[in-house]
Amino acid sequence: MLKSPANTDIFATQYSQQPYTATLFSLWLCVSIAVASSRQYNENYYH
Repeated sequence: MLKSPANTDIFATQYSQQPYTATLFSLWLCVSIAVASSRQYNENYYH
């Protein structure tokens, strides 16, 4: 009855085949947060 989404299955498959995928995802997430934070800081600073 309970079925995981296709995207989760695809990610799980890629993760089992390519261990570095998780590292790249973490790195991308950190960069995204840093960029978002700097943008918000710039908006707050200049306005």
